[in-house]
Amino acid sequence: NYVFASHCTVPFEDFNIQIRRQMVGNTSTISYVNVILDGTNLKMEKDYILVNDKRIQLPYNGPGFEIENFFNYIKVDSKIGLTLKWNKEDSLMLELDKKYANSTCGLCGDFNGISKYKEFYFENTPITNFQFGNQWKVNDPIEDCQDPIPLPQKSCTDEYVRMFFLVLLLCICLICKRILESYI
Repeated sequence: NYVFASHCTVPFEDFNIQIRRQMVGNTSTISYVNVILDGTNLKMEKDYILVNDKRIQLPYNGPGFEIENFFNYIKVDSKIGLTLKWNKEDSLMLELDKKYANSTCGLCGDFNGISKYKEFYFENTPITNFQFGNQWKVNDPIEDCQDPIPLPQKSCTDEYVRMFFLVLLLCICLICKRILESYI
């Protein structure tokens, strides 16, 4: 479970979008999308949608929002300036009104238009993709999700370090040879 996007800089958030990721074979998919929109809870799964724990049929009009099928997507459109589209598999698109710039958090960042800003750094040091994802992981009230195992960091072996120094030494020697030959 991850916070996809949330209006997090105010005491009462206009929206909070969380997703549940799952692996199907070798493909990462989204098993459900949970949206809290101005106090209304929407839970979208592949085969059904709940609004405040009640199953609904599409199209659906709620207080300040509507949900409909839109080509191959489920589309949530709200009066607060949020549009969310999910293809019921692996794609989730969010459009927000510009009033939310610099006031959101989650996997989508802060919507300020600067892709490498504070959400991708910790104490002025870039964070890894693994660290970034884990900072937005949330546990379901009835389960505790396991952290994914990070991939090992690539590092230089002694062999590559020796090879690098040999190449560097060879380059320096060739430069020195050219300089010396120009004086001879």
